[in-house]
Amino acid sequence: MSARRRDGAARSEEEHRAIHRLVPRAVVIVAVTAAGAAWLAAKGPVKVIVGTTEIDEIAPTWYMLAAFPVLGMVLADVLDAALEAGPFAKRTLLLGASAALRPAAGAARIEVAVVGALALLVIYFLNTPRTPPATSAVTSRSTDGSRSPPGAAR
Repeated sequence: MSARRRDGAARSEEEHRAIHRLVPRAVVIVAVTAAGAAWLAAKGPVKVIVGTTEIDEIAPTWYMLAAFPVLGMVLADVLDAALEAGPFAKRTLLLGASAALRPAAGAARIEVAVVGALALLVIYFLNTPRTPPATSAVTSRSTDGSRSPPGAAR
């Protein structure tokens, strides 16, 4: 730490801007988290969804609440991009569109399809008989100089 910093010298312009960018981010993250908490309180217990099916189990409130700070961070990133590059800049539009256009049901269906395809591949490979060749170039010679393959009766 420099002597100027210990004496309480003024921050540089860059440090000042960085701090002022953190304040709106923190406000957005706290606001989205508070809104999520209010929504969860109003909605009441939420059932767990496995794949696309609800089961008779309630998701813990702390678990549900944990998603909202992350959503706030994404929204803060969009706001930061809008303030830095402008609301119609390519970066802002792409980030905003990718955050807003994530249909949960469509994503869940895609995940189920991918998992189903992987399961079918596993079943196929588990049921495919694997018979190694009787001899191969590597195993056709014995290490003791005989002409019979390793393990054969001598």
